Amino acid sequence: MELVKNLDQDREKILKSLTGVKNNEKIQKILNKELDLLMYRYLEEETSELPKRMAQGLFETAKASLGLTDCLGESEVWERKVKEDKSGKVKDARMFRIYALILICLGVILAVASYVMPLFQKGMKFSFANMLVLLLGALFLFLGGLTLKKPSNTAESELRVETYLDPEALFRELRTIVMVIEQTLSEAKDQDYFDQKEKKKKEAEAMDRGTIELFAGLLEASLSEDGDYALSETAKVKYYLHQRGIETVSYQEDKKQMFDMIQTGPEDPYETSLSGTKQEIITLRPAMVSGDKVLKKGLAGKR
Repeated sequence: MELVKNLDQDREKILKSLTGVKNNEKIQKILNKELDLLMYRYLEEETSELPKRMAQGLFETAKASLGLTDCLGESEVWERKVKEDKSGKVKDARMFRIYALILICLGVILAVASYVMPLFQKGMKFSFANMLVLLLGALFLFLGGLTLKKPSNTAESELRVETYLDPEALFRELRTIVMVIEQTLSEAKDQDYFDQKEKKKKEAEAMDRGTIELFAGLLEASLSEDGDYALSETAKVKYYLHQRGIETVSYQEDKKQMFDMIQTGPEDPYETSLSGTKQEIITLRPAMVSGDKVLKKGLAGKR
């Protein structure tokens, strides 16, 4: 299975899932899911045992290494004013105080009123009332200005940096990991094929002479087109098994537990009863026994 090719087919889906994600844990979850998917596909298609065993360990190692991923993209830096309240909690500090603005607005309104009032009085005279309104407005402006000004120790600046990981860089790193896994598994598959070939070669070279002679005779009999010769060669199998402690047992009533039974004659019980003959049981395949252990049950048929 071509792991990198399968990963490339999922490229657009992965990039879409990673775009705009700032949470490292969520990013790792997305990449782990893709690695799991590739691993399951590989295990389903691969037939060699060694690569299949290695694949699980390699993919688990790859998932663990994703926690060290560092593929930085764009960064955003922003500042906010914070202050500590009476309870010791840190909260956002306002850039201005509402009541200070209210005092300033009142001061401006009174100052304007002190100027406008004489316009509506006879003779356009500046009265004591005008003076009082003007002084009151000036007082509000003064108090508002004092209140608006904050001591430098009441608010502090807090800088924050938010960094977005680069989806393209993340995919390239994932692709590199998968490429290494694919190469390792490919080498393991080649090694497994070579080991199995060597194992079969050694088994063949270690085969005893009697086994080789038996198989050679059976092959010769199958090609001779001589039925009698083929049967005589087949009979050698019993001797071959006997030499290795395996006996062939034909069907007997006291050994029927060693056999599976099938019907080879008429299945209608009325036909059997009318004929007046008793069903005969014949051995279709002898049972193979070693000591008290049945290695292969035989097959017997009723006719």
